[in-house]
Amino acid sequence: MSIVIKNRTIGEGRPLICVPIVSDSLDGIIKECEDILDKPVDMVEWRADFYLRCNDTASLNCVMDIIREKLKYMPILFTYRTAYEGGEESYDNSKKITPMRYITMIKYVADNLGPDIIDIEAGRACDGDMSEVISYVKARNIVVISSMHDFLKTPDDTYMREVFDRMSRIGADIFKIAVMPNSGKDVLALMTFSENARNKYSNPIITISMGRLGLVSRVAAELDGSAVTFASVGKASAPGQIDAAELKKLIAEFSLSDDNIYLVGFMGCGKSAVAQELGGQTGLNVIDTDAEIVMRERMEISAIFADRGESAFRDIETNVLRDISEERGNIISCGGGIVLRDENITVMKRNGIVVLLTAEPETIYGRICNDDKRPLLNDDMSVKHISDMLGERRSLYEKAADIIIKTDSMTVDEIVLKIGELI
Repeated sequence: MSIVIKNRTIGEGRPLICVPIVSDSLDGIIKECEDILDKPVDMVEWRADFYLRCNDTASLNCVMDIIREKLKYMPILFTYRTAYEGGEESYDNSKKITPMRYITMIKYVADNLGPDIIDIEAGRACDGDMSEVISYVKARNIVVISSMHDFLKTPDDTYMREVFDRMSRIGADIFKIAVMPNSGKDVLALMTFSENARNKYSNPIITISMGRLGLVSRVAAELDGSAVTFASVGKASAPGQIDAAELKKLIAEFSLSDDNIYLVGFMGCGKSAVAQELGGQTGLNVIDTDAEIVMRERMEISAIFADRGESAFRDIETNVLRDISEERGNIISCGGGIVLRDENITVMKRNGIVVLLTAEPETIYGRICNDDKRPLLNDDMSVKHISDMLGERRSLYEKAADIIIKTDSMTVDEIVLKIGELI
């Protein structure tokens, strides 16, 4: 079973890279959010136990609003890690809370902060209490990760299976276990347990062998079935976290399949030319969704719009995208409206890296003003109309993008070089 949140798929393909927000002040949290935007990050975890005002509910609301606004297209995981699980409570007595207070906090967060995911510590209370609070959170359409951490050792396989069995029993959506290895055998034991758990449970799992010794478990998560791996942008929240960009590169080396590269953006941003040049330099196959539609339907795009309407065209476009995404290692140049359907964004996110090419309306107009094969612009080929359409689609393009490149003053060769550097 996989879980889709904001077009990110948890439990299928490559592991998502999650980074923690761990500043103790509002200014620090804002800075971390800004830094994360420039990194290859799939989701964020706000470790609220690091925040100095974590006992002030109004302040929690304020911080979550800021994180949500700045990182609006990323899944947001809320975590308050207690001393019981190695959180900041261990170093600051003012933050310590009872098991009952912990449950009250989780319910408050679910009711008022509205994160996409909440981490709930598996060992905080009896099964009945945990089942009740997990049901409470899930009833508010929030995904629940149930977690267990051991910062001293790697428990034996029987114990770890019992932990996951309990997480299943109390109704968690995702099971997480993070343990400390004291030898190479401990790392292998954790990864073997993870591989077996992937086959036993239908839920997505997260397994981490911490510290430098366990780094391979973060890098090779796809091999043993771990759905999310944790990295850092700045300060780490647990032993063994490395920089997100470095982890992204390492994951690619261990990946079981090559990513597709999807080029998206408004018409006239250079997708077709960049795709051809990128394909020539890399040797990868190039597919153009519009050309594929023309070939399958034996009609020009403008004719499909005229005869069947835009809705019918979008249906065809989605089917074509699904079909060509079943193969990996391709460069796929997408039509300008590919982002108008959430399901298309999900398909691209699941199967590759999405590169957004952008340009100013004046630049786009200069590139396409003499092109009469643009059905959405044929009745009004003007800078204003282009600007209006861009405005309507901008948030969708940004929602889809893993990488954004402004092409106005760049040559095709420069764009291809930039893509190579960023990927």
